[in-house]
Amino acid sequence: MVARDAQARPVNPSHSRSTNPSMERYPISADALVALINKELAALAPCQGVEVASIEVLPAPDAHGCNWRIASYARGRPSEPCESLARIAVWALQWRYNVVG
Repeated sequence: MVARDAQARPVNPSHSRSTNPSMERYPISADALVALINKELAALAPCQGVEVASIEVLPAPDAHGCNWRIASYARGRPSEPCESLARIAVWALQWRYNVVG
């Protein structure tokens, strides 16, 4: 059995993004990112009605090179099965985008 935290990020050492935290991400504004996250969540059947209200821009990128995280949801944190699906969707976006501006 794999620990829950181990599933949060790729651990394969040959995976270029896991070994290169400074890998270039696409720049995106905070507002555009929130809209994109909400679009991704809306596409997930168990997450209908779940919306991110805001993101937090970190003062420095985390160990994986991402400079943002979810700050709050519009109607509280989602429950399962949406919570797991949302975590995966957000994780994928964290590898692709960094907030600018």
